[in-house]
Amino acid sequence: MKEIGGYLELECRCGEIYHQTAYRLNSGRSALKSVIKSGKIRRVHIPTFTCPVVWESIREEGAECLFYNVNEKFLPDINFPFDDYIIYTNYFGCCARQVRDLASEYPNLIVDNAQAFYMPDVGFASIYSPRKFFGIPDGGLLYCRQPVELPTKVSVSWNRCHHLLKRHDLGASAGYDDFKRNSGNLRDEGVALMSNLTEAMMKSIDYAGCAEKRKENFKFLHSELGKYNQLDLSITSEDIPLIYPFLTQKQGLRGHLIENKIYVAIYWPGVESAYPFFQIIPLPIDHRYGVTEMSYIADIVKRYV
Repeated sequence: MKEIGGYLELECRCGEIYHQTAYRLNSGRSALKSVIKSGKIRRVHIPTFTCPVVWESIREEGAECLFYNVNEKFLPDINFPFDDYIIYTNYFGCCARQVRDLASEYPNLIVDNAQAFYMPDVGFASIYSPRKFFGIPDGGLLYCRQPVELPTKVSVSWNRCHHLLKRHDLGASAGYDDFKRNSGNLRDEGVALMSNLTEAMMKSIDYAGCAEKRKENFKFLHSELGKYNQLDLSITSEDIPLIYPFLTQKQGLRGHLIENKIYVAIYWPGVESAYPFFQIIPLPIDHRYGVTEMSYIADIVKRYV
């Protein structure tokens, strides 16, 4: 019997988790490792331009990594054997067309949707990292065309919420070190099921409202900055991006944005430097913001470039 009475807990509404039928794990890393282990996969093609966590996780499961490059259209620069396993990164949540095309050609495509939370399940497996889109401490979602061997251990997340709570009271900078520690703690936890806390928090999210706000913000920034952007952003109706990817040859824009309190991530340090044409500035477009913030971002960028 669940405990009844006593003090009140964190308020979470009883909605539904997006991707309701997906396996619920503690991280995207755990989801990938579960696919490799359950499928007894011994070798995988992966893009060099992706998060090092991907090949680290594959190697930890004893599988071989076969690296491939991607071109300016975020497509593989080689053809693969028909039945090989291939990981493809849905870059910045802007590559639904590429995902669909690759899935139609290769039956064992594993789609890394860490940056594309809203992308439907396509291919042999689809992996999601919801904490990149929402204010939750951890979590990973997985679809797979074959049964997955799940862990018995259930994650515990209360001690990974410091950065989320500090941001409300003290601001983003005050919680940044906690944010980094949280990522390390999650890696050390190993493969586990999603925690009760994270699941409850995910049931409280307005998924439709968050998606619509992202689309509106992306469209606004593209209308203001598209003519300065060296990327061809021909996205589809399926694409609900993580960020607005802005590419310029002018150096120093990242520092200029940070000086103006616009905090932009650095994806995959070291990996990015091998792709000079993909040294992209990821401008924030998430559901916390609207026209006021997007106008400010566009103005700061245009003043620099």
